[in-house]
Amino acid sequence: MPEPIPYPEGKKLATPPATTPEQASASQRKAGVATLFGSRIASAARPRRAPFARYRETAAVNRETSARTVASSLTGRSSAPARRGVAGQRAENRPASKLGSGQDFAKRTAPTTAARISNEPLALLAVRLPAFPQDEPEVRAKRRPRARPSRRELLLRGWSAQLLAGTGLTYRAVGSGATQLEQLERPSMGFSAQASGAYALTRQLTVSAGLGYAEYATALRYQLSKSGQDSAVSRAIKFRDVYRFITVPLQVQYTLQGNHRWRVGVLGGGTMALLTGARTTEGTACNCSQRQWQPGVGITNPFARTSLLLNAGVFANYQFAPGQWLTIRPQGQLFLNSLTEQASGRAARRPWSLGIQAGYSWDLDPRKR
Repeated sequence: MPEPIPYPEGKKLATPPATTPEQASASQRKAGVATLFGSRIASAARPRRAPFARYRETAAVNRETSARTVASSLTGRSSAPARRGVAGQRAENRPASKLGSGQDFAKRTAPTTAARISNEPLALLAVRLPAFPQDEPEVRAKRRPRARPSRRELLLRGWSAQLLAGTGLTYRAVGSGATQLEQLERPSMGFSAQASGAYALTRQLTVSAGLGYAEYATALRYQLSKSGQDSAVSRAIKFRDVYRFITVPLQVQYTLQGNHRWRVGVLGGGTMALLTGARTTEGTACNCSQRQWQPGVGITNPFARTSLLLNAGVFANYQFAPGQWLTIRPQGQLFLNSLTEQASGRAARRPWSLGIQAGYSWDLDPRKR
């Protein structure tokens, strides 16, 4: 406790008037309000930055004065030093507990607040928000509406055209009763060609039909010698017998293996052959000559006009451009019936051939071009 200041003798201190209970409770409420809200209002009343930031002492004094002013406005007391009472009592002699709560709060917080204020830049704290799981959007491919095929596309779907030509070795199989001249026949080269259309039933199975031409031939070569009393005469005989046909082939192709470039498979079918003409060697070995035959001309025509053939072989196709193919077909053909009529008295004759055809094929289907 501070010692009381002596006063001159003969003077009595004036006794402060008694405080009523209502006034005391009001003073306590004011002190409580000042204690609770003094710091917040004081911090709101002062500016964020000191006007004289370079002079720390001046800024601290200004802040302390502002705090006192706010506290006085809350408690209703003046911030100036207390005046002497009637008996000359000073405010400094009052007990510490009786001082205004707002002033005490301002005095206690002013130095601390001044020490905490600084113009130095604050360290930034990086705040990372938690990553929320995002569902991947569902992507649905939009299908283009299929264009309705035209009538031409429907008619040509699966169709292709073929042009083939080739050559082969042709001969004949004769029955019993063959003449000496027929036994001297030897194999010869024949020719065939056809144009056909094919339709693909499946990816592997294709049928085709068309129109063609074929020649089956045999060669007759021997040396004829005639001797006399004084000299010998020799003669070389060379004839070529030819049978000409208009053919109507019907074939089935089955692909065994292939891709978008190559196709390999087997083929087989039948052919109807219509005889259009023939040239044969007639007579004896020493006196022979060739004769032309036409169907329907002459009563003694010894050859059948219509024949059936069986053909079988393999094929290999190569696509060199979209929808365009090169094809090779090694195959053999055999007459199922005899070419000669039984009523003619000639030996049965069934020609056959072993050859190869090559050609060009293109797809008529617009989708494959």
